[in-house]
Amino acid sequence: MQKSRVFSTELRKKIKEIEPDVVLACNSTQLMLLLGQKRTYKLGVVVEDTLRAAEGRSTVDAFIKKMMLKTADFYLPFSDDAVAFLEANGIKGPFIRSTWSMDVDFFRDLSQAEIEKKKIEYGMIKKCNYVLVAGLIPRKGILQFLEAWKEMKIEFQRDSDLFILGDGILKNDICRYTIENGLKNVKLVGNKSYEEVSHYLQCGDVFVLPTLEDLCSLSVLEAMAAKKPVLTTVYNGARQFVEEGRNGYIFDTLNKPEVIKVLETMYQTDLESMSAASEEIVENYSTKKVMENLAQELLKMCSAEQ
Repeated sequence: MQKSRVFSTELRKKIKEIEPDVVLACNSTQLMLLLGQKRTYKLGVVVEDTLRAAEGRSTVDAFIKKMMLKTADFYLPFSDDAVAFLEANGIKGPFIRSTWSMDVDFFRDLSQAEIEKKKIEYGMIKKCNYVLVAGLIPRKGILQFLEAWKEMKIEFQRDSDLFILGDGILKNDICRYTIENGLKNVKLVGNKSYEEVSHYLQCGDVFVLPTLEDLCSLSVLEAMAAKKPVLTTVYNGARQFVEEGRNGYIFDTLNKPEVIKVLETMYQTDLESMSAASEEIVENYSTKKVMENLAQELLKMCSAEQ
C-alpha cells in the first residue's frame, strides 16, 4: 500500500460514456488519470493528507502531489488537518467539508445478553477493558503507549486489560516487550474479521489508538458507533471527533507523563456518560446523513453552474 497504487484503466472511457456533471476522485492518482481529457464536468477530490504525513515525501513527490491537486475544481477535506495541508500548498478552496461515515447499526448488533456472553468468551473480565485496533507497525505508537501503560499504578493494572487487535512487523517486538515487563494485562488478539472487530468494540469499555500518524482514522468513528469513549492522539486527523472530557481525551504518545495522566483520568471517569456522548456525536457521521449532506452540496454546485 505504501509503494503502489491501484487504478482503473477504464476510468476515462466510463466518464466519457456517462457524461456526468460532477466527478469526485478519491485521490490525486485518479486526478492524474484524467489529465488531458476534455472536461465538461466539475472535478473534485477527497483529501485526507496531513502536514505530518507529508513530512516523509521527497521534494519531487510533494511537487507532483501539489500539481495534481491543483487540477481539481473543488475539494473534500476529511479533517481540519487536511484543510491545513491544502492551504499550506496554496489551495484555498472551494472546500466542501465531508468525512468518513459508516453503518452505525453494524456496531450495535449485539444485545446486552450477547455482549455479556462474548465478554466471557473474550476474557473481558476486568473492570475496564481497553480495545486497540491497528496494524502492528511503528507509526501506530503501540510500543510507546505500552511504556506508559507499564508504569500505571497497581490499582489500574489490577482493574484494566488491554486487548490489541491486529498484526504486523512489530508483533514479535510487542509480544517480547509484554513478557519482559510482566504485562499480563496486555492481550495480543491478532487479526479479526470486520464483524469480530465490531464485537470486540461493543464488548470493550474504552477504545484507544495511540497513533503517531493517521490521516483520519475510521476506527475512531467505529468505536464511537459502538458507544465507546475514545482515546487518541494529536497526530490523528480523527481527533476532531473527540470532545475532550465529554467522549474521550487527546494525548501525545511521545509524552509519557501525558499518557499516564490520561489513563489515570479515565480510571476515575464515569464511562457511561462518555459512552452516551460518543453515541450522540457519531449520529452525525452515519452514512445516510453524510451522503445526504454531500448530495445537497453537489446539487448546489450543479445549480450554480446553470
